Amino acid sequence: MPYIHFTEEQKLRASEVDLVEFLRHQGEKLIRSGPEYRLASDHSITVQGNEWYDHAIKEGGGPISFVQQFYNLSYPEAITCLLGGEQGIVCWCDKEGLPFLTYTAEELQEVKGNFTGSSFVREKTGIDNVCERAALKACGGKGKLITPKYAENGMTIAVAKREWEVRFDEE
Repeated sequence: MPYIHFTEEQKLRASEVDLVEFLRHQGEKLIRSGPEYRLASDHSITVQGNEWYDHAIKEGGGPISFVQQFYNLSYPEAITCLLGGEQGIVCWCDKEGLPFLTYTAEELQEVKGNFTGSSFVREKTGIDNVCERAALKACGGKGKLITPKYAENGMTIAVAKREWEVRFDEE
């Protein structure tokens, strides 16, 4: 597998994934055992929050090591899995020779315009709109929103075009 760069924020989010929720989402059957859950497929493994422990081998850890061991995945594959495939976008951009740009909430707040706000997005990120602001920010401050926010299947997109001109001035 080629090298995949993960930001510190992505690594932190992957390490904080609730394993009970993650495993249920993966279709794993869990059995309640006091404050923990046992895997129905392997009763020696218990999970609680973002921690796991294998009582048979006396080893445990967080979500990344769990996914590496339980699903036999590499470190980049485990993080990608825990982040719901998020890294796939970065790989695609790399393959297509496109930049993968990210911005802080503060940087996006500086982008001026009329945006489609969302209380959910504000709660999660601290800013009311990410996609439209990011699309315009990527244009270097000289852009126009040509496709406003569109959401489907858990993804949101907005498209902006950079304003540019060619000048042939005589000197």
